[in-house]
Amino acid sequence: MEYLNDDASALTIEAMALVISNLTNKLSEYETVHADMLFGEFLLRWIDTKKVDIQSNTMYEYKKIMSKHLIPYFNEKGITLQSINTKIIEEYYQYKLRIGMCSNTLVKHHAQLHTALTYAFVHDMIPNNPMLKVNRPKTVEYHSSFYSIREAQELLSKAQDNKYYVPIVLAITLGLRRSEIVGLMWRSINLSEGSIKIENKTIHDGGKEVTMSKMKNETSYRILVMPTQLTEFLSNLYLKQSKIKEAAEADKLNNFEYVCLDDNGKRLTLNGITCAFPELLNKLGMPKLRFHDLRHTCASILVNNGCSMKQIQDWLGHSNYATTAKVYAHLDMNSKEKVAAKIDGLLQIP
Repeated sequence: MEYLNDDASALTIEAMALVISNLTNKLSEYETVHADMLFGEFLLRWIDTKKVDIQSNTMYEYKKIMSKHLIPYFNEKGITLQSINTKIIEEYYQYKLRIGMCSNTLVKHHAQLHTALTYAFVHDMIPNNPMLKVNRPKTVEYHSSFYSIREAQELLSKAQDNKYYVPIVLAITLGLRRSEIVGLMWRSINLSEGSIKIENKTIHDGGKEVTMSKMKNETSYRILVMPTQLTEFLSNLYLKQSKIKEAAEADKLNNFEYVCLDDNGKRLTLNGITCAFPELLNKLGMPKLRFHDLRHTCASILVNNGCSMKQIQDWLGHSNYATTAKVYAHLDMNSKEKVAAKIDGLLQIP
């Protein structure tokens, strides 16, 4: 075995000492950075680690909450990752509620803070997780609004000339989500068989709207049999769009893969539907409603015309029966009328 000479040994030891010194300096620098890091800066670093774990639309919502609420609040107060604690977070919740934020919205902030600080704790960036002692804001159960059959028919009659008429028809008749409507493509529709596949959705991704085939959950993928009137309506729409396509500019030709276009062949957008719908209802003199409530309208019509909760679950693409029953079981007026009839048959009020 050959041994290093004294000079070589000295060089080796010196090199090793330099490596150790560099590592020590880097470790010290790392600890200093994390000790002084503003909490908002940590959130930005944390969200960067989540890119591969969560869908683009969820990432968009996370970043919106961070940039609009969390980062401005905590950075303005000079809160660092090391200094944040249960009391500071609870004060943030109290402030948001005091200025009018809905507790249901604040629950989303709570979930994001919990995930971020759990990450920091697991990766030894903080000695303990302050979220373990923070009470989750109470949620207020939302009772969906919806139109009666008469009101739904009135809207269908009055809105025929509006450019958002096709989304309205699809929401009322099929109970589709806004993302499913904007993402709907002609290749998913079989006009000869009268069937439609719900297999794409459009989401927000970094400020842009992107269509993707990854749905909300497995049950969101579904095949529906279209009402005859809807098949006829879409057949006429396809012919109309084919004529517009002949005169369209080259940069708009790809748009004709999609169902929801305006008269110039331009795709309708998520934000466009959300913003225009309340204005349309006001113009038509219709009761106020969110666009998503047209989905609830479809469900309420099905409930009160004999469809089972299981059928409605499959139609709407809910992930489980409990979700459907929780939202719509109270709408079953037919069952309640039968109960009332039984009471009428058993008791008499003198």
